[in-house]
Amino acid sequence: MGFTDRIKSFAHRDGAEAKHLLALGTPVFLALASNRVLSTVSLSFVGRIGPAELAGAGLATSLANVSGESVLIGVAGAMQTLAGQAFGAKAYAEVGYLWQRAILILWTFCIPISVLWLFSEKLLSKSGQEADVAQLGSEFLVWRVPGLWAYAVFQATQGYLQNQGLVFPAMCTNFTTAALHPLWTWLLVYTFGFGFKGAAIAYSVSNILQAVLLVAAVFLFKYHKNTWNGFSSAAFAGWPTFLKLALPSLVMLGEWWCTEIVTVAAGWLPKPQQNLSAMSVFQQTNSLAFMLPLGLSIGVGIRTSNELGAGQPSRAKKAAGVAMRMACVLALFLGLAILFGRKQIGRVFTKDEEVLQFTSKVLIVMSGYIAFDGLQSVMAGIIRGTGKQAVAVPVILVCYYVIGLPTSMLLAFRFGYGVVGLCAGQFLGTVCNSIVYAVICIRTDWRARALEAAQRTGKSQEESEALLDRRRSRSSIDSEAGA
Repeated sequence: MGFTDRIKSFAHRDGAEAKHLLALGTPVFLALASNRVLSTVSLSFVGRIGPAELAGAGLATSLANVSGESVLIGVAGAMQTLAGQAFGAKAYAEVGYLWQRAILILWTFCIPISVLWLFSEKLLSKSGQEADVAQLGSEFLVWRVPGLWAYAVFQATQGYLQNQGLVFPAMCTNFTTAALHPLWTWLLVYTFGFGFKGAAIAYSVSNILQAVLLVAAVFLFKYHKNTWNGFSSAAFAGWPTFLKLALPSLVMLGEWWCTEIVTVAAGWLPKPQQNLSAMSVFQQTNSLAFMLPLGLSIGVGIRTSNELGAGQPSRAKKAAGVAMRMACVLALFLGLAILFGRKQIGRVFTKDEEVLQFTSKVLIVMSGYIAFDGLQSVMAGIIRGTGKQAVAVPVILVCYYVIGLPTSMLLAFRFGYGVVGLCAGQFLGTVCNSIVYAVICIRTDWRARALEAAQRTGKSQEESEALLDRRRSRSSIDSEAGA
């Protein structure tokens, strides 16, 4: 079968599902990419103030990612299982309670995170960074604290909407914020003379605007009509069930933390400002490029969780298979785009020729890294949709903290490959992670996952079995009628 024939076969067999995934994933990608513009714009402004400021802001952004944003995103990941399956099962009131519950739980996590950010200078200094870089990084984090609490509301609300298949509100909200963010970053940095800290203040302003606009959209456009029964004490119940999925979802982001640790380690190398700046460019480029597969990841997570909640394991399996094939094409595209565009990418962030030389080298490694990172991201969405986050925890710990991180340190410090070695170790960990995730997804027992989904919505084992049997019989009748 030739290439053209394969494309036609895919379109005939899987075209409808691919369109469904694209309809969900494309707005999610656009929302994620426009949200990532915030940090990219902030660092671009800071980079033009000076190398020390870029290094400090890059270090602060790394700590904010690993201790703040990733924590909130990871904990909110429980919504992809719980809200998605509840919506698929038509347990609409539970979806509304989950939204309230998610906000309260995320705010609880914000308390220790805020304390860490407010008193981060000593931590950054003890991590081996230069004193001026540590001081600048701490100052940047202090002004990010107000935005942290708003970001928690945004994440919970986004999960509430996305898992009902409502993906456009977050996209529109993020577009609006991304369009305005450069304006008030410029005003705060230059016009009002806040300089370096003005970029951090602008970041918090944008986070607050995101939350306000998205919550306002829920009630203004009546997206809450079927799922909102008012504030309820039910928001304070069900925390153990939520956290049972949230904590493994959080650990699934361990690869993110590992790359941030590597960013900090770049400051221990000779020429720390140049190495930190290069790693900051690596991280920002990675974060932006990663939004494409992450959009598909969230899309397939919604599809699988909704179909499992509806008692349709065969449809969930098909959605997963189509998403994995789409991910392979996407991975190839991203890798080639970064490989051939690496010099232009570096110039977006800095004019320093020495930093550009470092950046060009790390982006060569990144061209392979992003391809496999995209694959593992889509498979992680399938795992979250099936509610099997706990299975992924040991995979993450071994691939990144037993294989990837030690390899990064050995290559960088023992064998003298420097910042390129740091990135190469992460590449190896990501390849290992992708291979194991592929095995997990291929071996998924979809009927068992559908039974678990039915039981999460309060059905007994017998009721769950009966529901799946009815759905299977109906699907068989529909297939015969279609034939």
